[in-house]
Amino acid sequence: CPTCNDFHGLVQKIMELQDILAKTSAKLSRAEQRMNRLDQCYCERTCTMKGTTYREFESWIDGCKNCTCLNGTIQCETLICPNPDCPLKSALAYVDGKCCKECKCEHNFYDEYFLWKNKALY
Repeated sequence: CPTCNDFHGLVQKIMELQDILAKTSAKLSRAEQRMNRLDQCYCERTCTMKGTTYREFESWIDGCKNCTCLNGTIQCETLICPNPDCPLKSALAYVDGKCCKECKCEHNFYDEYFLWKNKALY
């Protein structure tokens, strides 16, 4: 059977637990208040690519891709290239350092120059 001393110790522990519960409830209440204030804040999402930070809805060109920061995520799409009508004696061709084909002359001016020069000599 428990003694009076055991009973007194049990009452003491219950009082300590009640105190801990009251303090924890107060901390929880303060934390909830802070969380409610944070919910009212607008937090702008950003994206980082190759060390550069971009804001929400900001777009940029990365090589041959058009990238946009959406909801904190980078989304890239391949650039859509126009298809220009090339003049005679030229055709669409890739140019070094460019993403899209460009009109490029098909004939070689050096060859034409040497042909012209040789004709002039004879």
